[in-house]
Amino acid sequence: MHSSRLQKNKVVIFIPFSFKENNQPLLAQALEWQKQCQSANKKVPEIIVYSDKDETGSEYQTPIHTQFSEKNVPKYTTIYLLSHGTNNPHWVANTNSNQDEYYKLPIELVAKRAKAMGLTPELAYSISSFRLYICEESTQADRSTTKSLAIHFARELGSEYDNLFLFYYSAKVFIPSLLDYDKTTRKRAMPASCYQSIQNVDTSVMS
Repeated sequence: MHSSRLQKNKVVIFIPFSFKENNQPLLAQALEWQKQCQSANKKVPEIIVYSDKDETGSEYQTPIHTQFSEKNVPKYTTIYLLSHGTNNPHWVANTNSNQDEYYKLPIELVAKRAKAMGLTPELAYSISSFRLYICEESTQADRSTTKSLAIHFARELGSEYDNLFLFYYSAKVFIPSLLDYDKTTRKRAMPASCYQSIQNVDTSVMS
């Protein structure tokens, strides 16, 4: 792995649900992520959301993107796919299952949406990493669930994306808080090769 691929640079939060699919809970978390980064004088992530054909982006009261491009995803960007887990290795959700307007998507469809939004093999190769930042709703969820989600996601992307550094998290994840950015905080990150270019990151905060 070339050291330049690990440089910290731009951060993008990707929400694979549309406005009609009630992406508002995830958008609220992404906005809180931005707020915490701004308060900590850290680089503020930009937000990219999936948009249905009849959605223009004007549905939102905050600046968002609806496509991946070299302009908003330059070299060495880290992309965080933000979703909730369902304790199922094939599905992700927009919110917890006990909430209203609960929507689920197959992880394979999420990969298809990312490609349709402009995540080309060339763009994928140029970024630092793509991270499945998925919070399982049960703390007892099998850790293999997130690994399986990553495997299904990678398979749907296809062999053209083998050079993509894809990470998943085997610990419970949270939106970063000010405490996470304290210099005395020690974060655990243990990468290990799992499938093609998939890596495992065992941590409870954003690395």
